[in-house]
Amino acid sequence: MRHRRSLLSAAALLVPLVSTAQPPPDGRPNVIERVEAKFDKNPGLRKLIEGPPSPLDLAKWMLGAWEVSEKTYATSRTPEKVRKGTADVKLELGGRWIVSRMKLADGGENVSYLGFDPWKKVWYWQYFSAGGRGTNSPLVSQASWDEGRLNLSGTLFVFGEPADVALRVVRWDETLWAEILEERVSEQDVRPLFEIRYSRKKAADGKAPAPASAPKPVPPPKSN
Repeated sequence: MRHRRSLLSAAALLVPLVSTAQPPPDGRPNVIERVEAKFDKNPGLRKLIEGPPSPLDLAKWMLGAWEVSEKTYATSRTPEKVRKGTADVKLELGGRWIVSRMKLADGGENVSYLGFDPWKKVWYWQYFSAGGRGTNSPLVSQASWDEGRLNLSGTLFVFGEPADVALRVVRWDETLWAEILEERVSEQDVRPLFEIRYSRKKAADGKAPAPASAPKPVPPPKSN
């Protein structure tokens, strides 16, 4: 009898987990209901979840294996620092995100995500590092690629300290591109923080692999 009561008690606990569709108690729909209502009103929007957004094709030239050089610019308190390493850039999460996984010679690791939101029509960039730097919220761009450049902005946290930053992704040619991060300290004072240059790894025959289609390249800058 005790065993039967235990089974009945367990069954009673499971009952609230099985429910049927109910109207919102206060008349306000939750986010799932709001999205479904939007899809009902515009069935074409539902197609946006069926595959990767097409604007992502503009950045597929990033894919592949790269040699990287990460430069932290000098300040009044610290000298310039350069770290070397490698990065593998792949499409992940259903092909919706371009993910760069970087490993540096000193043991450091960085991961960044570049994606496009087809509903809000914006580019997103997220970044996290083993050293504690990272974006608490993504850097965004409402503009698209312009002659090999994409400009994003937002807040970057460096060891818990927020910075108003702009990120410039710049492609110079099929074998070289960079991410350049600058902080807007004030309206009149914008300073470079970090720069990561990507040089495409060569194949065993010494030739660089053929790149994917890409925006028009821009001339490379002069070396500092």
